[in-house]
Amino acid sequence: MIGLGTWEAHVEMMVYTGDIKFDITDEDGKYGLRLYGPEKFEKILGNVTYEDINAEGNTLSGKGVFKMGISKVEVFITATFDGDTFTGTLEIPKLKRVIPIQNGRRVG
Repeated sequence: MIGLGTWEAHVEMMVYTGDIKFDITDEDGKYGLRLYGPEKFEKILGNVTYEDINAEGNTLSGKGVFKMGISKVEVFITATFDGDTFTGTLEIPKLKRVIPIQNGRRVG
């Protein structure tokens, strides 16, 4: 399994710019993913439930869902690893946003 551990990366969003953390875990042979950060980030994307996380080569991809009002909004994540670094994107089609994940690095 690729990318297991705790990672930190930089994102620039309309409502939050700064660093966030990723926990990538092995859940009985399946990937687990949790993103977290400061309160501003948590209010938007901290409550996403990620599922269908798959690895292909050195890239992880998956889909998440969060509630925005009464709507459910899908989030797609990709992360491509190179040793102890990675880059990727968070894509939120309903909001027409693709958020680059920059300067990803292993922190634990």
